[in-house]
Amino acid sequence: MTTYLKLSDTAIELIAHRFKLLSEPSRLRLLCALQEGEKSVGELITLTRLTQANVSRQLHLLADGGLVLRTKRQLQVWYRLADPSLSQINYLVCESLELHGQQVLDALVLERATAITATNIPLRDAERGGSRQ
Repeated sequence: MTTYLKLSDTAIELIAHRFKLLSEPSRLRLLCALQEGEKSVGELITLTRLTQANVSRQLHLLADGGLVLRTKRQLQVWYRLADPSLSQINYLVCESLELHGQQVLDALVLERATAITATNIPLRDAERGGSRQ
């Protein structure tokens, strides 16, 4: 039997904020890279193939949100996960996608096709990034 928590409004707001932090792909790439252990900004740039400006911006948000910790050593800043449960969350989401991923993909494809049709752009042009002239 599954036990569900009764959450206060404050707890719900905090959870929503945490999920908002996790909802950006660049931040997820950084968090995944940090699952392997502490990394410097330079290492994270190399591993994620993100720009230095983007890595710095996203790490700042993750640190402010309490998801990563930073340590300055001489001229370099090193980051590590602040909360080991982030690895568990990542695992659970991946496991869920393995079970239900095709349903999610089918729904996204249908949603995208519906949105493109609503703009009156032929599907092939929209897929190429073209616009209706």
